Amino acid sequence: MRIASLARAAVAALFVVAVSVVAQAPPRQPNEGNQSNPPAPTPSISLQPRATTAPQQPQDAAQQIEAAKALLQKKEAQKALQILVPLAKGGNAEAQCLLGLMLQKGYGVAADAAVGLRWYTLAALQGHVEARFMLGQLYYNGQGTEKDLGKAADLFLLVASTGQADGQWAFGLCVAGGEGRRRDPIEGHAWLTLAARQGHAEAKRALDGARLSPGDAEAVRTAAATLQELITQRGFDENKLPKVPVPDGMVRDAGAMPEPEAAGPTTIQARMDIQGEMLANGDLRGTATVVLPEAVFREMKKLIPDARLFLRDLSSARSNQEIAADAKARYEDNEHKVVLDLHMLGAVENRGDGEWRWQTENHAFVGLGTEADGRQLATFDFTSDETGGIEMTGRAVYRLPAGASDARWNDNDKKLSYQLPYTGPKGAGRLKVQFDVRDRIMSCLYKVYGLDTGFAAQWVAKAVFTNTGDGVLRDLRVRFRLGDYSELDLWHKVPELIPGQTAVAVYHPVLKKQIAELTSTTPVNLVAEWQWTDSSGKERDDSDGRRISVLGRHEYVFSNLTEKESTGSYFDAFSNSDFVAAWVTRDDPVVKQFAAAANKAASGAGAPYSDEAAWKVLKACYELWLANDFTYQGPVGLADKSLSFDNKIVQSMKFPRDVIRDRSGTCIELAALYCAMAHAVGLKPCMVLIPGHAFPAIRLPSGNLLPVEATGIGGGKRQGSAPFEKCVEVATANYQKHGESGDIIVVDIADAWLKGVANPELEALPADILQRWGTVLEFRLSPDQGGGGGAADPFAGAWSGTALQPLPTGGHAEWQMVIGIDRGQNGYQVESAGETRVANGWGGSDHYQFRQVLEGQLQNGVLALRGTQKTLVVNGQQQMVQTDTMTLQERGGHLVGELRLPTGTIVTIDVQRQQQQQR
Repeated sequence: MRIASLARAAVAALFVVAVSVVAQAPPRQPNEGNQSNPPAPTPSISLQPRATTAPQQPQDAAQQIEAAKALLQKKEAQKALQILVPLAKGGNAEAQCLLGLMLQKGYGVAADAAVGLRWYTLAALQGHVEARFMLGQLYYNGQGTEKDLGKAADLFLLVASTGQADGQWAFGLCVAGGEGRRRDPIEGHAWLTLAARQGHAEAKRALDGARLSPGDAEAVRTAAATLQELITQRGFDENKLPKVPVPDGMVRDAGAMPEPEAAGPTTIQARMDIQGEMLANGDLRGTATVVLPEAVFREMKKLIPDARLFLRDLSSARSNQEIAADAKARYEDNEHKVVLDLHMLGAVENRGDGEWRWQTENHAFVGLGTEADGRQLATFDFTSDETGGIEMTGRAVYRLPAGASDARWNDNDKKLSYQLPYTGPKGAGRLKVQFDVRDRIMSCLYKVYGLDTGFAAQWVAKAVFTNTGDGVLRDLRVRFRLGDYSELDLWHKVPELIPGQTAVAVYHPVLKKQIAELTSTTPVNLVAEWQWTDSSGKERDDSDGRRISVLGRHEYVFSNLTEKESTGSYFDAFSNSDFVAAWVTRDDPVVKQFAAAANKAASGAGAPYSDEAAWKVLKACYELWLANDFTYQGPVGLADKSLSFDNKIVQSMKFPRDVIRDRSGTCIELAALYCAMAHAVGLKPCMVLIPGHAFPAIRLPSGNLLPVEATGIGGGKRQGSAPFEKCVEVATANYQKHGESGDIIVVDIADAWLKGVANPELEALPADILQRWGTVLEFRLSPDQGGGGGAADPFAGAWSGTALQPLPTGGHAEWQMVIGIDRGQNGYQVESAGETRVANGWGGSDHYQFRQVLEGQLQNGVLALRGTQKTLVVNGQQQMVQTDTMTLQERGGHLVGELRLPTGTIVTIDVQRQQQQQR
C-alpha cells in the first residue's frame, strides 16, 4: 500500500516545522521522566538553499552574539554557525550555550545531544545560568548521556540559587518529589513558591495541586522567606554548593571539542498499521492508521484539510482497483493520526477455478496463522518505499475469506494466493460496465503513458466491470485503441467474474512517436472493445468510445485531476508536477553547445567538484543569457499579470532550444533551459513551483541547493536585468518564504528522468545552428557582486526615481527617470530614460521623452559619464539633440547627481535601486 500524497504532504509539513527556528527552546518539566515529547525536527531538509553571503561579524563579542541570535530568528542557522563556532572555541560562554542548544535540538546542524552536552558543560563551568539549566535537563532526561537525577538536581540548585525562576521551579519539583534529593515537601514547595512569585505558570500549577495542612503551609512560607533572604544577600556558601559535573570524556581530551556537522536530509518517522479483511468477491475492507509526529501532523493538516486525498491516492497508485463510495478518511487530532476506512473494489484477482491472488506493495511477509473460528490470517511488516523524507513502518494483518484454504506466499512475485471456489447461485450473470476516459492527454508525455508501473495514475482510459447478476461470467477480455496513434492494446483478461465481483482494466497506451509532432490540440477517438462468455456459455461482445483531446507538443497541464476529484490542496493543483521534466531536454546538442560556452567563460571551472566552481559556472550560464539579451516574457492570456503562469489552464511551454532561438521565455521556460544547462555541465537540476511562479534550483556538490531567479533577466541587459547574485538572493528568499507556508513543490528533474519521464525526440538541427541564430558564445564573466566572493558594486543594476529640471519660466519639470548601469571591462555603460509633461501657454501640456546612452569611469567615488547617443521625442515627434554629461554618487542607498545639458542647464537626479520583481 502506497500513499504518495501523504509522503509529499508530510515532507512539506516538516519543512514548515523546520524553519520555525527560535534562539532558545522552552524549558522542559523535570517530572516528565521517560514520557518526554519527541525532539523537534531538525530545521533542515535535503533541499537546503545555499547561504550566499557570510554575515558581517562585528568586533565586539556581545554584538556578534546578538547578530547570531537575529540570524537564528530569521531561520539562517548556517550563517549563525559561522559566528558562533569561532566565539565558542575562543571560550565565549554565551556562544557555547547557543551551540549546545543547536546541537541538542538539531537547529541547522546534525542533532547530537552528546556533543551539545559538552558545549553546555563548557559554558556551565563559566557560570552561565541558562547553560546550567539546559544541562540539568539533559541529565534529568538522559539525553546525550546516562540519566542522572543527582547531577540534574545539582545543576537546578545552582540555577535556583541565582534567583532564576526556571531553576527554582525545577529544583523545587526535584526536592518535593525526592528525585535526586532526599524528599522534603516543605523545602520543595518553598522553592516552588519563590518561582510562582515571579509568575512561573508551571510552579503556580504545582502549588495549586498541593495539599498542605495549615501548619505545613506556614512552614513553607517561612522556608521561602529564608531562601529569598539567602538569594538576595548572596548568602549561599559557595563551598557547599554542588559543582558542575564534567563527563569523563571531556576530562580525558580537555579542549578537544567536535565541531557541529551540517544537518543532512531529514527523515520523518511515521507508523502505519492495517487491519484488513479480504471478502469472498475479491474486495478488501479494513482500517489503516497512520501516526505522525505531532508537529508534522499539525502542519500537514493545514496543507491538506481534506483527508480524502489519501484515499484517492491509494486508487491512483494501484489503478487496477477502485475505491468504493463508502470508503472514508478522517484526522484524529488527539493522537495526531490519519485514519482510513478502506473498501477497495477488485483488490484480489480471480484467476479462475477458485484460485485467488493478491499483489502486495511494501509488505514483508511474516507468516500465516489461523483464528479460533478457523479463518486464516496473513501477517506482514509494512515498510514504505517512499524516499525523500518519510520512513513509514508498521504491521499489516489481513483475514482471508471464510472458507479460504491452501493459503501460500510466493516470495518471488510477492503474491498471496488461496483457494476459494464459488459455491453460490447458478443463475444468470449480468455485466455492468463503467467507462472512464481522460478528457485530454499531453503528447509530449507519450512515453510516460505506457509506463503503467511507474506512473499508475497516468492512465488514459479505464473500464470497470462488475457482475451484478447471480451467475458466473467467464473469459472476460478487453482492449483499447487511441486513433491512429497506437496499435490495438493487448487483451486484459479476467478468467472468471463471480456475482458481486469487480474487475478493472486500465489503458496505459504505447503511443507512436508521431504523436509528439502535433503542434496544436487535436481530437482523437479512443475506443474500447470487450468480449465475455455469459452464464449459459454464449460468447458476447460490446464496445464503447469517447473523443478526447491530444494536446500539442508544447502544451502542458499542471494537474490531471478533475474538479470533482480534487480536494483543493496545493498538491492537487500540481499533480502533474514531475512531468515538467519532459520539457527539460537532457541530451539536446543545441543546449549542450550553449552550456559549453558558459563553461568556457568560467574557464572550465569543474562545476561537479566544488561549490565554488559550480557557483562560477552557474553564474556564467545566467550571464550568457545577458550577453544574448534574453528577456523575460509573460505568457499570453493570463488575466492576472502578476503571475508567471496559471496552473488552472493549459500553458504552452517551449523547449530549451526554442528559448535560445527566441532569446525570451516565460518563467517556467527559462527555468527549464537553466535546468538543462546545469545538467549539461554536470550538476543536478531541480525546479521549484510556488503559486504563480517557477524557478530553477541547482544541487551543488555539497548537497545544498542553489535557487536562482531566472526571470532576473527582466527586459534585457540594460532594461532592468539583475546581477546573478541578486537572482540567488531573491530566489532563496522565495524558497524559504513558501517553505514556511507549505505552498511549494520541488521537482527533482534527474529523479523524474530515472522514473521514466523522458523527453520527446526532437528534430536534428545543423551543427552550426547557434551561429546561424546569431548567438553570442564569447563573453567575459563579470566580477562577483557578493555571494560568490568579491565586493558588491554600488552602482551596477537598475535604478528609478526623479530628476528636476529648472524651467526658464520658473518652477521645475519633474522627470520620471529609469537608469540601468552595467560595469564592463573598460568602465561603466549606462542607459537612462525619462519622461515628463510640461504646461504650455495654450492651456495644455507637452509630452517629453528621452533616452540616452552614456559611458564613463569611477573617479574618487563619483561616476563620471559622457553621453554617446541621445534621442528626444516631443509629442510623438523624434528630434536629434546633443548628448549630455552625468555625474552620480551613492548616498544612503540612493544615487544622486547631476545631468548637465549642452545649454548649461543642470538637472538634479535622485534615484533608488529597483526591487527585484516577485514574478
